[in-house]
Amino acid sequence: MNSADQAYDTLQYENLPFWMAHPDWMRTLGLLSGIASRPVNECRVLEIGCARGGHLIPLASLLPGAEFVGIDLAPSQIDAAREFASQLGLTNVRFEAMDVRDVPTEWGAFDYIICHGVYSWVPEDARRAILEVCARHLDEHGIAYVSYNTYPGWHARGMLRSMFALEVPPDEPRARIDSARSFMQLLGERVPETLPLKTWLDSELTLLSRLSDRYLYFEHLVDDNVPCYFTDFVKAANDVGLDYVTDAEILSVVPEQLGEEGGRIVRERARSADQQVAHVESQQLLDLLTLRHFRRSLLVRRGSPVSYDFDPDRFTSMIVANLAVNDDGDVELDLDDDIEVSIGDDGNFQVTSGDPVAVLAPWHVARAGRHGLPVAELIDLVANQVGSDCADRVLAWVRDGFIEGRLLVGTWKRPFAEELPDRPVGFAVARAQAAQPSSVVTNLRHEEVTLDDLERSLLVAMDGTRDRLGLTAAARRDIEAGLVVVEVNDEPTTDETVLDDLIQQRIDRLVDRALIVSPDH
Repeated sequence: MNSADQAYDTLQYENLPFWMAHPDWMRTLGLLSGIASRPVNECRVLEIGCARGGHLIPLASLLPGAEFVGIDLAPSQIDAAREFASQLGLTNVRFEAMDVRDVPTEWGAFDYIICHGVYSWVPEDARRAILEVCARHLDEHGIAYVSYNTYPGWHARGMLRSMFALEVPPDEPRARIDSARSFMQLLGERVPETLPLKTWLDSELTLLSRLSDRYLYFEHLVDDNVPCYFTDFVKAANDVGLDYVTDAEILSVVPEQLGEEGGRIVRERARSADQQVAHVESQQLLDLLTLRHFRRSLLVRRGSPVSYDFDPDRFTSMIVANLAVNDDGDVELDLDDDIEVSIGDDGNFQVTSGDPVAVLAPWHVARAGRHGLPVAELIDLVANQVGSDCADRVLAWVRDGFIEGRLLVGTWKRPFAEELPDRPVGFAVARAQAAQPSSVVTNLRHEEVTLDDLERSLLVAMDGTRDRLGLTAAARRDIEAGLVVVEVNDEPTTDETVLDDLIQQRIDRLVDRALIVSPDH
């Protein structure tokens, strides 16, 4: 094991989920692009660089009919992943300490292959091996997710990396990290404010100050961090028999992010008559115009029937969600008048229209709650009120909302409770995480959530045996035992009324943060 591998084994990877690498999100983008990949509740998933299983273990817990395999070069991280999976009693996930160059052919086909935070940070032969594993092991309709650093944005970040190479001497990882942070402080304090690049430098230093030592080390201090232009990545994928589809960060691939005129220019400059080539050309131009520094690209086997237009008809099989309407509960809409409705996560997006479809569609989606509703059902609801066929208009509204980032679509309903059940059960993975000395847990939307000590205490107590009063009593016992300290205005409090109010607020917040399992699941 070389020094970089030893450092990787020692500096533990952040044990986090990546919602954009969720199989359902990959399947959703695949279906919208004409790829009929397998439903997530019966799929096979391979993760290259799985670390301690922070991404795969929550998926395996929620999708017992699926099979998950994770590989990682660091034996210590694989051991930790195995121990946590065993603690949860999971039998549908396994972890192997293995180099990607050694993945056996006998493992067969996978519906989804995930490689997050590895490709740019390994030698050239390992980068090729990652793509070869995807090409060799993807199912006929499978999808691979590969993330990597890109130019032109990384030209700027590369300047800081090269400065570290000059100023941080060879040493053990911990000493190099300390030396790099000391140099960062010097840069922040002594680079003249009048220099044109000072604003950029300050933003990079602020970002690095918030990120972990592991990120600093592997992004800026190791030998291997090789960004590339998007077209170079696509060529490398093509060379082993893979085609590019889209990116998991969907807003980043839409030319209209530059405005209507900017989108038109990007599309016009993609001159090739071949749709696939034109798509790649437009994506590369977008990278140049947005100074992009990171991509999360989806790949399929060569020859798959990929479409790049997100045909509105394909949304018919989806579930649409993620809008909130500020209303008075049961207010009825008067379709004879212009109607103004505030929608959106922050309530600041307004629709004022005399077109009933333009109002009814967001209205019904919002009133369906955070789970949303099937698009086919939405079409029926709107049509019943409008009294005419309006499917095309509803589908166009869903498509526009999706590519503009106002709507979330998917094919699998996340099993979180929208209201507190009588005897709530916390997500098993999150409960196990909360029982450890960590404030970060994974919720049922496959997101990273940070909890305070009171929320951790309550979540651990949510084992299905306690109602709200029982949870309150359990939290009070932890407070009285000194296991949880509750502060108000930075001062510890023992006021019973204040504590009870805070406990109720935290219980409701755990519901809002999708940490409670739906009784229907």
